[in-house]
Amino acid sequence: MSEERTAWINTVPEGDVSGGELAGAYEHYRDFMGYVSKFITALSLRPEVISPLTDFQSVLGFGRSSLGKRREEILNVSVSALNQCSYCQVSHTYSLRRILGDGDADQIIDPICNWDLLIDAATTDRGSSIEGLDEGDLRMLTFAHKLTTTPGGHA
Repeated sequence: MSEERTAWINTVPEGDVSGGELAGAYEHYRDFMGYVSKFITALSLRPEVISPLTDFQSVLGFGRSSLGKRREEILNVSVSALNQCSYCQVSHTYSLRRILGDGDADQIIDPICNWDLLIDAATTDRGSSIEGLDEGDLRMLTFAHKLTTTPGGHA
């Protein structure tokens, strides 16, 4: 039987910060995402990299792409499920709930994590049969599925 290993690094928890550059970096990230993620606390011994990382992330997405925040987070949740990354799935589901509200998010979270259902809905003549998703959402998710599962494939 193989021994399971986990990474361990020193961090400064949010509650242990009383000021200084780290407090400012945590506040910057909290303003940006609504919470301080474990990914960010992993950088707590290097607080000078947190704000530039947040700025960099905001250029790549987080509502600034042509997709908009709603589609970005639908895509993030769905691909995180496909990749079986529970950390990313939980983090992006939180963000999607903030954008849509719990009721609307509840309506689409399970379907966007069910790739058989998504592919079926995208390949039928009836358009989107998934409440809360439109044909553009399905085209985006179908492309993301193809790109994620067969990145070297041809169009």
